[in-house]
Amino acid sequence: MAETPAQVEVEVTETLVANLGETMPTPYLFILFKSGLLFIYQLVPIPSTGSQKLEDGRSHSSLSVQFVKRMVQQLSEKEIEEPQLPSVVGVDKRASRSLVPFTVVDQRNIPKSAVFLTGEDSHWIMKGDKTDVMFMHSDYTVVYAFTSCSMWDNTPTFLMSTEEGTSLVEWIGDLSFHGHFAFERIRKGRTYSNIASDSTTGLIVAVSCADQDFVLYDDEGTNVWERDAPNVSYPVLGAVALELIDPASWATIDGYEFGTNEVVNALEVVRLETLSTSAGNKDFIAVGTSIHRGEDLAVRGGTYIFDVAEVVQDTEAKGKRKHKLKLLCKEEAKGPVTALCEINGYLVSSMGQKIFVRAFDLNERLVGVAFLDAGTYVTSVRCLKNFLMITDVVKSVWFVAFQASSVDIRYSNLTL
Repeated sequence: MAETPAQVEVEVTETLVANLGETMPTPYLFILFKSGLLFIYQLVPIPSTGSQKLEDGRSHSSLSVQFVKRMVQQLSEKEIEEPQLPSVVGVDKRASRSLVPFTVVDQRNIPKSAVFLTGEDSHWIMKGDKTDVMFMHSDYTVVYAFTSCSMWDNTPTFLMSTEEGTSLVEWIGDLSFHGHFAFERIRKGRTYSNIASDSTTGLIVAVSCADQDFVLYDDEGTNVWERDAPNVSYPVLGAVALELIDPASWATIDGYEFGTNEVVNALEVVRLETLSTSAGNKDFIAVGTSIHRGEDLAVRGGTYIFDVAEVVQDTEAKGKRKHKLKLLCKEEAKGPVTALCEINGYLVSSMGQKIFVRAFDLNERLVGVAFLDAGTYVTSVRCLKNFLMITDVVKSVWFVAFQASSVDIRYSNLTL
C-alpha cells in the first residue's frame, strides 16, 4: 500500500538524546523525520510534583523534565544514492541521514559535546557556553558514515566515508564557537585596534598598540614637561604601528611605525582611481590618525595612503616575504581624521566637523574635489551607491548625495 503524504510527513526515522555544550553540556532531544524535518529540544528539569492518584486508586509519577524547542531545520528531501561499488554482499550504499554524537577535547583542555548529521548536506550541530544551538555546514557534500577516532596520539580525529572516498579529518583545537561562524584565536602578544583585509594579495593589515610613556612636546619638538618627583609617573599612551600579516603563518612580514603620540582612528581598504593599472583603479590602504598634543594645543591628524607592493622574495629562512608596505602619500590635517571610505574612485575622509572628497593624483598626492560642512563631529562614513551614509554624535544617521559628473556633494532628505 502506498504511503500518503501525511504518513511520510510524520514518519520518524531517528530519535537521539545527546549532550550539547562545552564546560557544562546539557541533554537535547533530536527528532529526524523522513521528510527531512529536524526538531531539536532541550531537556530542562522542572520541580517535581510527586506522585499523583489515578481514578482507580493507583499512584502515578511523572518525569520532571520539560522539552523546550531550540531549533527546527528543513533538510533537502532528496537522498543521494552512491555509484555502484564492488561489495562482498552486493548491496548498494545509500547516503542515509544519521545523527552521530561525539565529544572532543580542545587544546585548552575544554571538552566539547556535539552531534554530526550524515547524508546529503551534512552538518555539525554544536553549542557554545554563550550561544544557542548552531547548525554549521560541513565541507563534504555527501557523508555516508561518520565516527570519532583517537588512535593517533591525543589528537581528536574523525573517520568519514564521503563521495571522495574515506577521509581522516582532524579537529582544530583552537576553534571557538561563540557565534554563527567558527573562529580561531591567534595570540600575537600585542593589542590590535583596527584590522582590514587586502583582497588582491590575501594579506591582512592591522594596527597594533603598545603602551609607552606620553611625553608632551611643543610645536618646535621640545619637551615641555618633566616630572618633578620620583614618585610622579608619566601618563601612558599607546605606540601605534601598521603591520602587514601573512594569514598562512600569522607572521608579521612588514610594518610602519607612526609618530609620537599618534593614534590610528580609521583603517580601510579603498579602491581609488589610478593610472598605474589597466583597469584604471586599484586597492590601497587608507589610514586616518590623530596626534595628541596635550590640553593647551589643538589635536592634529593625518591621512596616509599605503600600497601593498610586490617585492623580490627574501632568501633568508626567517623572511621569505613577497610583499611590503609602501607609503605613497602622507597629508597632515589640522584636526583628527576620524572616518574613511571611498565613493566612485574618490577618497572620502572626515576631519572633525568637515567631510572632504579627494582624488588620488598620480599616486602621489590627494587633491580636493568636494567639501561638506557637517556641523558636528562625524563618527563614521560609508558609501551606499551614490550616497554617503554619515553618522555623528547629534543627528544620528543621515545621507548626502555625491555627483561625480559635476563633482558636487549635497544634503539629502533621507535621515534616520
